[in-house]
Amino acid sequence: MLVLHPDDISSSLWPSEPVADVVAGGSTRSASVRAGLEVVEGDADHVLIHDAARPCVSPAVIDGVIAALETASAAAPAVPVVDALWRGKDDHVAGFVPRDGLYRAQTPQGFDLKRILEAHRAYPEGAADDVELACRAGLSVAITPGSDDNLKITMPEDFERAERILRERHGHQTG
Repeated sequence: MLVLHPDDISSSLWPSEPVADVVAGGSTRSASVRAGLEVVEGDADHVLIHDAARPCVSPAVIDGVIAALETASAAAPAVPVVDALWRGKDDHVAGFVPRDGLYRAQTPQGFDLKRILEAHRAYPEGAADDVELACRAGLSVAITPGSDDNLKITMPEDFERAERILRERHGHQTG
């Protein structure tokens, strides 16, 4: 299923014959996720929630989340933070943050469908992602292996990196 902003559903960017069920999202990320969850309520035991801004997710990352859901009610991929972390102020180093136990969160994030929908209904706004919302609702979330290639397209240069990753993965030479 694909959840899109209502203005984007009729956009020329999408094929005239959708490859998935398309659901109109809400005015916020949380409202959009909840709209998608409500459509599939009762149709499955588990759900994966994935950001379209992460187009390079590998089957191995997805499989890891699915496998973790066999024993956990929630799971999400992450990559351990390996770089030194600084707190900055006025473009200068103002402090240091220990990196022990820190991870960079990724998607898809997987959940027991009933429990994540209950969490969305109980906490409709204000979470950075669905893992944060699940934790507010008391769910324990297993961490599964993420990948540095599962980048989130945020900055203009991220498009070039994503294109390179996808070309290499599909056997095309990069230029």
